[in-house]
Amino acid sequence: METTDTKTHLLDVAEHLFAEHGIDATSLRKITSRANVNLAAVHYHFGSKEGLVQAIFARRLDPLNADRLRRLNASETAAGDTPPPVEDLVEAFIDPALKRLRKRESKHFMKLMGRIYSDPSEMHEVIHTRFLEVGRRFITAFGRALPHLPHEELVSRFKFLVGAMVMVLVDPLSRENAPPTLAETHCDLITKETPLNHFVTFLSAGMRAPCSVPASPKIQDEGVPS
Repeated sequence: METTDTKTHLLDVAEHLFAEHGIDATSLRKITSRANVNLAAVHYHFGSKEGLVQAIFARRLDPLNADRLRRLNASETAAGDTPPPVEDLVEAFIDPALKRLRKRESKHFMKLMGRIYSDPSEMHEVIHTRFLEVGRRFITAFGRALPHLPHEELVSRFKFLVGAMVMVLVDPLSRENAPPTLAETHCDLITKETPLNHFVTFLSAGMRAPCSVPASPKIQDEGVPS
């Protein structure tokens, strides 16, 4: 097996095992045994288990975030001196995730993401750190587009947007996995074929809604994981 193939194989196997059993509960020996390589291969390619975990998230999330920022920059450039429409900002944030993370090869990673979001002990800080810059950029952009919203309200709504997107991505009640009793109810409402504008319209309306809370001093250094 070539060096590059060994590295990718380790990432695939570790991602699968972490999704099934959790990061803390999965040992390096379990990973190397399943991958049929020796422990030295992990240390050679990743340095440690922590390095392996970081590489798994970097592989999936760094290109996603780069795409988001590219689209955000393009929207801001096209808008010129005015803020981009809220719909453009929502689409720039969620469309790259829907396109990348709905693919079959991402199914184990999305299961891992669901585990992390439901259990903060599962290295939630790894996610927060990777999305800090993206969260700040988008919150700032939404703030320009929605100047009537106090900062803390804006941050809360952005978190709701992230939560709705994550629910769509990690929802275990997909059509292919749903129990028969749900096959023609919940699971037909949101599928991998649901048009992007279905989500954009709903989430943009929530972001744009009138504010019902008083303003307070701006909160600094907010970052939101996704």
